[in-house]
Amino acid sequence: MKIIKIEWHKATFPNYALMVMDYFEPYIMLSCIQYQWRLPGYDLNDLAQELRLALWKSLKRYDFRKTSLRTWGNLVIKRKINNIQRDNFRYKRQVQYYLSELDGNKM
Repeated sequence: MKIIKIEWHKATFPNYALMVMDYFEPYIMLSCIQYQWRLPGYDLNDLAQELRLALWKSLKRYDFRKTSLRTWGNLVIKRKINNIQRDNFRYKRQVQYYLSELDGNKM
């Protein structure tokens, strides 16, 4: 099976990308409200911006022959939230790690 990457025309990509971002804005905000309590240190706008950036970066890899736009976008959003959640709960990224370093004590 050959993977075909769609080459976006530079003139039409910004308009298409803006339409896609407008389409996913309700999904982004719903996901932010749904997962905000699981991610300490992130407020609603920070999380929404991270999700918008993930969609924007992965938009060029979207292939309409493999999946629908909604399925693809929801998958990108879920993966980004899982990555943020994974990174947030690592020991070195937690606040208590940095506080213990300032005291000179390692936990």
